[in-house]
Amino acid sequence: MQNIILRKLDIQKRLSILKSLWFLVLLLISFENIGQTSQNYPVDCRVLLAPPYTGKFTDITNSPTKFRVQLLLKDLTKSSIDISLRIRLKGQGVWLENPEGFIASKPITLTPGVPKTFSAVELAEYFAPQNIEAQGIDYAQLLNGLPLPFGFYEWEVVAIELYRNREVSNVGRGKFYIQNNYPPLLNMPRDESIVPALFPQNLLFSWTPRHITPALGTGGLLYHLYLYEIPEDDASKSSAADIQALINSGTPNMQELLSDKPYYNYGASNLPLTAGKRYAWQVRVESFGENDGFLNDGYSDIKSFVYGHLPCPKPYNLQAKVDADDGSVQLSWDAPSDALSFKIAYNAQPTGIKTERSILEKNYLLIQQPRGFTYAWQVRSVCQQGQSEPSKETFELNEAPQDSAWISDPNITYTPKKDPKPKRSAAQPDVLQTVDDEQKTNEIPEEESIDTILNTPIKIYIPAEGEELPEGVPSSLTTLPDNATVEQLQEVLKSKKPTCAGISASYSCGNHDNVPQYNGAIVSVSAGDEIAMNSMVLSVVSID
Repeated sequence: MQNIILRKLDIQKRLSILKSLWFLVLLLISFENIGQTSQNYPVDCRVLLAPPYTGKFTDITNSPTKFRVQLLLKDLTKSSIDISLRIRLKGQGVWLENPEGFIASKPITLTPGVPKTFSAVELAEYFAPQNIEAQGIDYAQLLNGLPLPFGFYEWEVVAIELYRNREVSNVGRGKFYIQNNYPPLLNMPRDESIVPALFPQNLLFSWTPRHITPALGTGGLLYHLYLYEIPEDDASKSSAADIQALINSGTPNMQELLSDKPYYNYGASNLPLTAGKRYAWQVRVESFGENDGFLNDGYSDIKSFVYGHLPCPKPYNLQAKVDADDGSVQLSWDAPSDALSFKIAYNAQPTGIKTERSILEKNYLLIQQPRGFTYAWQVRSVCQQGQSEPSKETFELNEAPQDSAWISDPNITYTPKKDPKPKRSAAQPDVLQTVDDEQKTNEIPEEESIDTILNTPIKIYIPAEGEELPEGVPSSLTTLPDNATVEQLQEVLKSKKPTCAGISASYSCGNHDNVPQYNGAIVSVSAGDEIAMNSMVLSVVSID
């Protein structure tokens, strides 16, 4: 029982101590409040801010409503008081204030009981660059349009009595939050797309808003749709950087359209769009009566589209390389990658018949064209959307140089040599028999080498036009020995293969797939020799 009484006394003692400590805490708090309320300044200072809040500092300092200071002299014992203000802005790593000791050149005079309100425009001296100390941001850039960073900010304003340099007002405070909104996101037409050309005209422009409504106050939104027609010289420029640079260079917009909704239906009542033209478009958003709270001043990015389709691009860099020896002409050109094929046409001037060809490559070989004329030629690109306009050029094909080897002389006759072709003996296959000496069957005469035969000149008579071959001219040329194989002949001719100077008809150099195989006797001619066959002259080029 005694133990229980002692425990009860200990608990009561502890409670008494706790009550005493709590009373002391309340007493200290009361003294602190008394000390605070004892700061009764003669001037009451208040900061008045008007939404929507903008991050552009120049919009604040040039507005009569966005930032205001209200001052009231409460001390009725004073007839008046001259003061200057000290203004400070604190935010996310940003600190702007009038320097210590700053006094405005024009003081503010207050009289008892009469409130006075001053806008940022009237306080312009306080925001002059020479009267502001800045930390965390370049003040000159703020004045040139740089927005304040996102976040919470607080204005602080205090009145300083002139000549005594002491604070005579409470610290007026005004808090605000900056939420820079993003400009719209363009949806349709898609960038670099081809829009069908409809009749009547009907094209939907749409975009997605990306703003936060509370940051814009109670006002509505207005969208500006800017439409640009890209000049023909720059129609091939389709990248975003090219279009942006073109518009920034000062290209005027085709028209400006207004909408209070995130879309615009471009119809028959609007300016007609031209099929095959490239257009660029951009949207700018602003709040009614204000232009606050949007990055890039509310301008979206820029996108482009082709209305209808782009015309098929023309070939360019046309070149004609004439070979004076054989009269062949190598035509070539360049073209954009969207050209699928080409159509070429050429004719002799002034009245030659035009020849047309469809080809896939960017070159074409002309052969066996009549000489002594100027030729006109043109090329068109063939694209998915149609044909291009032709690119035109000309070239001259002069007469061939006169060659004395081709002069016809009816007095020239062909004198055949002895037939070098040996005859084999039926009894002795390995014994050779010649025309001059058929009796010598026991010895083999010395054969001429293939190289000697190939390099023996052959005289060929070329008759004049309308003339016949003289009598005595053999109908065929001397043949090789029977023991000369085709492989041996081809091996020798490989080293003497001429150029494709004399290819005729429609054969191309190195491509003789359509030439029929010759099964007759092999004749001894050298590469480069010309052979007369009736009224045709053939050039020996190679032997397959």
